[in-house]
Amino acid sequence: MALATASCADGTEEPEAEGVPATTLCGSSLDAGARRALDRLSGKSALRERKGVPFDRAVPRLRRRADVPTTRTELCRVHRPAEDAADALFTVEFVHVDALMDWPDRLPADAESYRVGIYGSSSGRGAEIVFPCTGGLHRNGPPFLMGTLSLPGFHRPAGAAGRSDLPAAEQGRTAMTILRSVARALAAKLGCVAEAGIPADGVKPQPPTAYREPSHPLKDWRWWWRHRA
Repeated sequence: MALATASCADGTEEPEAEGVPATTLCGSSLDAGARRALDRLSGKSALRERKGVPFDRAVPRLRRRADVPTTRTELCRVHRPAEDAADALFTVEFVHVDALMDWPDRLPADAESYRVGIYGSSSGRGAEIVFPCTGGLHRNGPPFLMGTLSLPGFHRPAGAAGRSDLPAAEQGRTAMTILRSVARALAAKLGCVAEAGIPADGVKPQPPTAYREPSHPLKDWRWWWRHRA
């Protein structure tokens, strides 16, 4: 990314903060489609990252804490160089899904549904994917992970830090494209990429009416018996 310059009051020019290559963001997990989506989301701005838990530490942590559904693992927080990390353009986190999770019976009118993992949806507020990983997580805990990409700037006024200028629906679609890439990379590191059901290519959005409440495998006593402690 080119280094931009800004004029100062004394007539000198000082360089603005420089971004980093998009290929290095989120543990270098963004594929070509995710990087194009990120360009749309950021307006092709230079970006930086507040380092979260790197993949090589996130994987053993997720395995070790698989029985703690409330433990959140922040993988990355991306922001523009001139803005503080607290005003992130987006944040990606993963959390274990509790066995008693209640799936929504319907999606909000401004959301879209995706055939990805067990469950996928997006809106202007971000995106989420739930996928199974029985081979990659501790057998005593819920074998499901939820990945979320939040867009905290969605409710901020135009021009505010961390806000994208895209329409709400487009923000959600770009969020899903980025999250799909990160979640698939994490599933590969956990050794459950085939089971996870996260496609290598893009996923198409469907209207909220196309959403169907997932059947939860933990409600099947035969599944529970095979995977009991």
